[in-house]
Amino acid sequence: MKIAVMGAGAMGAMVGGRLAKAGNQVWLVDVWKDHVEKMQRDGLLLETSEGVQTLPVSATTRAMDVRDQGGYMDLVIIFVKGLYTEQAIQDAKVFIHDDTYVLTVQNGVGNADILAKYVPPERVLMGTTLAAAILLGPGHVRDSTAGSPFTQIMPLHGEITPDVQRIVETLQGAGLEAEATPEAETAIWKKLVVNCCTCGIGTITRLSCGQVCEEPDGAALVSEVIREVCAVANAKGLHLDYKENLEHFFAVYRSSTHYASMVQDAKKKAQTEVETITGAVVREGKRLGVPTPVNTTIYHLIRMISSHYNDQMY
Repeated sequence: MKIAVMGAGAMGAMVGGRLAKAGNQVWLVDVWKDHVEKMQRDGLLLETSEGVQTLPVSATTRAMDVRDQGGYMDLVIIFVKGLYTEQAIQDAKVFIHDDTYVLTVQNGVGNADILAKYVPPERVLMGTTLAAAILLGPGHVRDSTAGSPFTQIMPLHGEITPDVQRIVETLQGAGLEAEATPEAETAIWKKLVVNCCTCGIGTITRLSCGQVCEEPDGAALVSEVIREVCAVANAKGLHLDYKENLEHFFAVYRSSTHYASMVQDAKKKAQTEVETITGAVVREGKRLGVPTPVNTTIYHLIRMISSHYNDQMY
């Protein structure tokens, strides 16, 4: 399969590397020039549980190179942060044709709708993944997945077709356990529960995932954030059990020393994905008439923080 990965950071490079290792024709597109040049010169150094391997990959900073040298793609996977989704799909249009599928397993909600502005909705696939990766340096990535790298996907509109199943089989062939299921949207919102806590609360407090869980203040905030996210999801017709998601969050993250991606963005004084994470809950809550006072407060605080990095005392 001919595959282009838009955003070859930690996750994009890891997934793209695995797909290339499995025999697919893969292009990695990223704006980080040093990273791309390192892969062009020396290949991608990929660390997995199976060992360390240097993989020859096609990498570029220019989407037109993909079209000129690789032609049209069968699959485009979007791995940029949510605030760059629109730019990524605009760039990728040069190698997308009528038979191309575009897949997002990005954090948050709303990325698939952005893609559908540029690609027929029946060609847009959305989902979520439990896979994880760490970018160790230019051209060097480690697969840091704990347990099964389970990925669930579904079409934004329409049924699960043989073509979609073939994409699932391609992911499976690359060592990424995957399935096509109508439950993918529920899985997206389950992950949103986690992100609204680790990213939302973490970005304001600058605390790790585990520290966010600490009693009593962190636990109180986590409880209310999760209550609101579950209420919005259930109003959408999904089934998210509040108690189940609350217990799962504390069980998984209480001992975690990891700092969520948005916390790391704030440390670098970079723009965050708040619009597709906490912001998505706030907007859906308003649309459905579900109050989200805690998430709304967190949303506005993060926007204020990221708008005034240079004005802050420390």
